[in-house]
Amino acid sequence: MAEIIQKLNNNLSIESLLKEYDKDDMDTIKEYLQFLEKKNFGQYCDSHDILCFSPLEKKFYFPEEISNVIIECGQNMTLLYDFLSQNSSFYCKNLCLVFYECLEEKDFLQLKEIITDSNFLNLEIVVKYNSHLNEEFIRILGFEFAKLSKLHIHSAPFNKEVYGKVQI
Repeated sequence: MAEIIQKLNNNLSIESLLKEYDKDDMDTIKEYLQFLEKKNFGQYCDSHDILCFSPLEKKFYFPEEISNVIIECGQNMTLLYDFLSQNSSFYCKNLCLVFYECLEEKDFLQLKEIITDSNFLNLEIVVKYNSHLNEEFIRILGFEFAKLSKLHIHSAPFNKEVYGKVQI
C-alpha cells in the first residue's frame, strides 16, 4: 500500500489511480482508503489543497525497534530502490523481498548494490522464475551477494531443486 500512498501524495486522483489496477485490487484499495479515513490517518482534498501539505516523509524515527521487514514488491522498482536507499540507516537486520513477477538481471545487481551498502545483515528474495535465472547466474549471485541468505524462485517449469541457499 506504500505505492498507493506515494501515488496519491504525488497528486494522482483516486479515479486515475484505480484505473491502473484490476477489480480485485480496486476493492482492496478502496477498503484501505476507507480504513485511513475512518482512523483519521488521511483526508480527501482537491489537487490545489494537496499542495499545502509537505511531502510524504519516508523515514522511520525509531528504526531500532524494527528487526525484520517483509516487503511485497510491485513492478515499480524505482519506488523500492528509493525506499531502501532512504532507509539505509535501518537498524533492521533481516529483509525479505517478495516479487510476484520476474526480475531482470539488472534488478538483482541493483538490489545487490543497495543492500551491500545497507545495515541489513540478511536478505531473502522470493521471485518468479525467469529463464535468465539459470544455474550459472544463480551460482555467481550466491557467491558475490554475501547478504543474500535465501533465494526462492517460484513458478519454475520444472521440479523443485535446492542449490545451497537457493530453492526453485
